Amino acid sequence: MFPTDEPWAPLIGYRPVAAGDLDCIAKVWLSGWLSTGIPLAEQPTFPILRTRIEREIATGCWQVTVAVIDGEIVGFVAISPAAGGGEQLFVAPEHHRQGIGLALLTLARADMPNGSSLWTHADNFGAAAFYAKAGMTSVGPGIHPKQGHPILTFAFEPVDA
Repeated sequence: MFPTDEPWAPLIGYRPVAAGDLDCIAKVWLSGWLSTGIPLAEQPTFPILRTRIEREIATGCWQVTVAVIDGEIVGFVAISPAAGGGEQLFVAPEHHRQGIGLALLTLARADMPNGSSLWTHADNFGAAAFYAKAGMTSVGPGIHPKQGHPILTFAFEPVDA
């Protein structure tokens, strides 16, 4: 469990991904992305996301932690500790603003004490505000490596020893 003073917090559990979680993670990712309303040249689909999650975990590229309420996965964070980066962070839209994203981000940061970075679509103002509020620093704009749209990169400084 993640420590917090919120009255609903004891209902939320956090654990490493399990083999049977992949469909649920893909559903959370897809619903979370679609809730932004941001159009992409190639919109994600469940099969595309499900295949990517399985591949990234199987090859050891991603370390995934899920947030669970009453046995249901409601959020996840995927990190690449070797690369020092956050890969994906999504919470089901109906569970936004409950502290789940911050808890997942905090857990991910603990696994990357030398600092970490992640990026979001430049038009994802909600995510940008969330990362700034969580203490991340905007380190600049860029371009998505595959789709070519503008992105914003955010970073955490190394955790003091």
